[in-house]
Amino acid sequence: MITVDLIFYSLCISYAVVLVSVLYLLRREPLYDPRILFTLSASLWLLIIHGYMVDFEGYLAAMPGFYTRDKDVLSAMAIGTWLVGYIALIGGASLGVRFRYRPRSVGFDDHRVLLLVCWVFIIVAVVNFAANVVLISGGDLFHYLASFAMRPYDVKEDKGITAVGYLFGFIGVQFIAYVAGRRRRSRMLMWTLFVGVLIMLVIRFSQARIFQTLVLVGACYVCYAMGAAQRRGFHAPWLRHIHILILAAFTGIAIYFLRVASSMNELGVTITWKTAINFIGQFAHVAFERGNVPNFPVVFTILDRMPGDVDFFYGKTLFNWAIFFIPKSILKGDYLISLRIKEIWYQGIEGGGLPPTAVGEWYANFGFAGVIVGMFLVGLGLGAIYKLARIVESPFLTVLWANLVFGFVVIYPKTDLAQIPVYSIFMIACLWLMTRVVRASVGRPRGQQASLE
Repeated sequence: MITVDLIFYSLCISYAVVLVSVLYLLRREPLYDPRILFTLSASLWLLIIHGYMVDFEGYLAAMPGFYTRDKDVLSAMAIGTWLVGYIALIGGASLGVRFRYRPRSVGFDDHRVLLLVCWVFIIVAVVNFAANVVLISGGDLFHYLASFAMRPYDVKEDKGITAVGYLFGFIGVQFIAYVAGRRRRSRMLMWTLFVGVLIMLVIRFSQARIFQTLVLVGACYVCYAMGAAQRRGFHAPWLRHIHILILAAFTGIAIYFLRVASSMNELGVTITWKTAINFIGQFAHVAFERGNVPNFPVVFTILDRMPGDVDFFYGKTLFNWAIFFIPKSILKGDYLISLRIKEIWYQGIEGGGLPPTAVGEWYANFGFAGVIVGMFLVGLGLGAIYKLARIVESPFLTVLWANLVFGFVVIYPKTDLAQIPVYSIFMIACLWLMTRVVRASVGRPRGQQASLE
């Protein structure tokens, strides 16, 4: 007898088999291949089994009596829809990496110009950071870092701090990583990279942004690895560098616990073994029930209530990423799809928006057909950009891809297109413009080669 349980677990097993098969077939591809990182991240969708087994009890978005269908049925629908979307994206990316480009290098005539501009960017970030330390902690760096959990509240309370200058440094250090990969034999350049990364990690850590800290580490790794691969003409298989992701995962968990400890310290709470154990339980709550892994109940809502409560969005949310430069004060309260979902169905849940996941967004716009076509197009675009970054040996394309793959592809299984890192793209364009200005000012050195070699 065919039951919902049988269908659900069969789909989960099929999905696990597909994941393993993709990773095996792509075993010779590098870690920064979009199909590899997306597949590894998409494995978190198997956690739907945990929710299914506990009937999603405790999940904030799974309100009792909310759905018109049984949650078991919606679970099967959700994992089935995701499986189709995942295959569509991998298929699109596999087609995208087959695009043919003319191999050529568009490196700088003089990489010293690039490094000079990068260090100017880092200095801008350091000056911004120093000003914030003075404003918040009276110049006490230790106190500023120890109270890093309060940084979001300092911003909300309008204490005069800003992090705009940080964006320059985050991009600058990634270009240094790329040049270091291309010129690995330079010991001075490696020390320069080490100092630059250390400075920018401290600055990013001080913002209490766990994921963005990991993005910085991952992007620097991609820039260095791709630079080295372009130098030696060989991209290492992903399994050789899988330890990077494992280290990043443990680092993220460590930063989370440090942020909790920082909050308790600011509140005057003494940290004991009992409170440490409570940290672990709270981490599970934040990760699962608050939707910091794919928020399955939100997908249930979209599959169950659209069209019905509201009509499909028909593409209205697909370009939310392009409004990065518009001040939030003049935007509507539901200017993001995650905020619109919360406004329609989840006003009682505290906190920010509720991302619909990759397939949830496409379904909310065009239904099941949107999942197939939309995920395929996203994969096609990512595959094409990745292939271009590999073939055209440009520091700008490499840094662009590093930010896309670690700032967007990694979290796309749980979020939406609004997470495309537009600010990084803008800063890359700014750095490109500044290097052109500097080169025009100092003139082109005679006899310089056209690449970083």
